[in-house]
Amino acid sequence: MDTAAFVSDIGAVMIPLRFVGYALGQEVTWRSDTATAAILDTRRRRLVQFVPGQNTMYVNGVAKPILTALGQQIAVEIRDGRIFIPMRAVGQAFELPFRWDEETQTANFYVVD
Repeated sequence: MDTAAFVSDIGAVMIPLRFVGYALGQEVTWRSDTATAAILDTRRRRLVQFVPGQNTMYVNGVAKPILTALGQQIAVEIRDGRIFIPMRAVGQAFELPFRWDEETQTANFYVVD
């Protein structure tokens, strides 16, 4: 990862979209005409789109709120030229379980093929 994840003001773990997409073996795209970033998972036939500043993601065209663990809506952010999304949104969009380890202060996805 060439940029660090961070914890948002409301406690969400924010991760760089491009890194997580590539780490999961998925295609990542950016459309400047619509200011939309997308992760395409061809195995699961799932397209997830994010727009910086919005607190909604689109999963196969269906709008879904981006929520924190406490149920608060949170927006996609741009920092240092990178798009950051809440880790929880990736888990929800791609149905990937993840856990926060309080002791080590780390979050982990559990990907099963």
